[in-house]
Amino acid sequence: MVDYRDENVRLMLVVALSVAVLFILVVGVPMMRLFIKGGIPYCQYGDIDGNGRIDSREYQNVPENWHELERGDVNDDGVFDNNDVALIIEYLHGSISQFPVATLQYDTPPYVSSISGKRNGAVGEQFTWYALVNESNGECLKGYMKVVKDGVTMKQFPETNLWPGDTITVSYQPENAGSYEVWCYVTYRYRQAHWWTCEPMVVEVV
Repeated sequence: MVDYRDENVRLMLVVALSVAVLFILVVGVPMMRLFIKGGIPYCQYGDIDGNGRIDSREYQNVPENWHELERGDVNDDGVFDNNDVALIIEYLHGSISQFPVATLQYDTPPYVSSISGKRNGAVGEQFTWYALVNESNGECLKGYMKVVKDGVTMKQFPETNLWPGDTITVSYQPENAGSYEVWCYVTYRYRQAHWWTCEPMVVEVV
């Protein structure tokens, strides 16, 4: 007699193996190719078809996969719709120079490259300092500088919109002798994120 229980077990094993092979072919192989080629899919916002430029063909087709949707969702609301199409058209016409969402999805986070300027001087003199932000991804950033003495903020300068590689310049006249710290903070202009900073520059005033 045929033991149907054994037959069912073999059938389940065959089905499970088939599903596993199908998963590897559909998902695993593309992912392996992705990592072999060097990482995350190209993801410049607005360039839906991924041909390296933003043109009028972008909004004529509906995104077919997740990374095309990611590139097409230029206002970062989670969907591709007429609002995104309108923004792409504005970009093509030159009405806007960047999208509300990041220019690049996958990038190096903002950071402060350096703080420089006058390090020594006397009370009442004008000190000028410069903070250089990083050249990461072509995305608009924002940053500000502040002066701290003995843990107390003496002066916080207004936020400034920045392109990567821009320099923030501020001037300050100390009213008291002592050690001061000059800090700079930078973050994305158009997406929510924390502020990045670096070690402060120490300034001595006599």
